[in-house]
Amino acid sequence: MRKVLVVSAFAALDCASAAAAPVVYVNQPGLTITSIDTSVFGAKYRLSNSNFDQSIDSGGGTTTVNQLPNFVSRDLGNLTALRNVIYSFTVRQIAGQGFVFTLTSPSNVTSTVAWGTFLPLLNPAPNASALLLPTVGSLLPTAPGAFYNSLQIELRGAQRSGTAYSPVATASDLSFVAKGMTLSTALNPSMSVSPGSNTTPNPNYPDSDSSYISQWLVTKANLALYDWTLSGRINLSVAANAPSNIDEFVKLTVTGKKVRFNGVPEPMPIATLALGLAAIGWRRRRAPAARS
Repeated sequence: MRKVLVVSAFAALDCASAAAAPVVYVNQPGLTITSIDTSVFGAKYRLSNSNFDQSIDSGGGTTTVNQLPNFVSRDLGNLTALRNVIYSFTVRQIAGQGFVFTLTSPSNVTSTVAWGTFLPLLNPAPNASALLLPTVGSLLPTAPGAFYNSLQIELRGAQRSGTAYSPVATASDLSFVAKGMTLSTALNPSMSVSPGSNTTPNPNYPDSDSSYISQWLVTKANLALYDWTLSGRINLSVAANAPSNIDEFVKLTVTGKKVRFNGVPEPMPIATLALGLAAIGWRRRRAPAARS
């Protein structure tokens, strides 16, 4: 009987281990990102008069590769129309298919940009979409699916040199759900930044300067293999006298990156857990039977 109990303990442990979902560490204390190897996609909403306001890119920001843009985008309006407007947004991945970024206005008008091949087709169809986008550093086109193990949610509210226009970037009701994964904690539901207001260095990875604020989600697993959704509300605000071209100074970005890191809590060794389970079974076997 003793052998059966020990074998059963190991079998139960194997089943539990196989069923254990990968952990996404959210703003994990003690976790340090030691290097960022690559960026594989990005979603951005910014205030701009000169180009576009909403975009998805294939990593490295909204640039051109071999004279081709590595992004798809939508122009939502000028500064007067967009400043201090609260949009609801979702950024989501459909594993193996692609990324979808939606912004919904207070009047319930939705704008969607998407990158990938979707079956069934997205309904309603995106306002702007791409099947292939060039990858920064390569002349070959790429599709979603490259390995990445982190998401960075970042706001910027910065002052352009010599111009005072009171930029503020605010996100609220932030939530992240990943099917088949476990979160260490929930996201901080709100974040806000204005010029120089973020004076506390991010413990996971330093922000670019005090006009940026970020949250990090990091895992040992490949996020490209999972369906996930990030949702919330975003408000980008500037003064009425803001200059017409402030493109990169007030924005929200969500970026998928391949990173190296340390400081993740290690689970209890399997052997220790197995011995504990076996010992519990042995003690129960040794307990005297009640006499009638």
